[in-house]
Amino acid sequence: MSASGTLPDVTSIAICTAPNSQTHPAVGFDGTNYLVAWDDRRSNAVADLYAAGSLRRARCWSRTAFPSRRSQRPGDARADFRRRLVLRHLGRPAGFVAGARITPAVSVLDNPAWVISTTASGQLYPTVAFDGANYLVVWTEIRGTARPAVFGARVNGSGSMLDSQGFPIALNGVTPVVTFGAGNYFVAWTDRRVNEKGDLYGAR
Repeated sequence: MSASGTLPDVTSIAICTAPNSQTHPAVGFDGTNYLVAWDDRRSNAVADLYAAGSLRRARCWSRTAFPSRRSQRPGDARADFRRRLVLRHLGRPAGFVAGARITPAVSVLDNPAWVISTTASGQLYPTVAFDGANYLVVWTEIRGTARPAVFGARVNGSGSMLDSQGFPIALNGVTPVVTFGAGNYFVAWTDRRVNEKGDLYGAR
């Protein structure tokens, strides 16, 4: 959608129409190209992680994809101008959060992916923001409490962890989202501390 609220693409763009299902898309932009990542079950009952890039003006999608076995629910694919980061939830039964940088040509720079958190409780719903130098990854997990909480960890541009296993952001939170602006990260989440059906809370 343009800044004026119009849709440049009146006809939708087919990104991936492979057999079986493609679900849970995430998208990012680096100033020139978009990166879309998604769960893909073309070959397995358990989802693999695929991605594709595009040119903004030509709207020509690269069909190059990278399968990552046993991956689910990619987080936002945010940009650091030359390289992108995609988060993935790996493994069974609990799962954990890992990440990899991806070039605009959809080449994976980190194989195997680097691990962000592997606590025994398992992690879900990862998402990420970039401040120009480092990433902040946030996710949901139950760690030492009976209720899900929101945790975060910083990762530098080389893929090195700055906060081992992460730090708590909200003790009653699920499905977080994060962005960066005005010198701070801002995290929002669904919170059930008062209302079991969920309220929205946020914090810098």
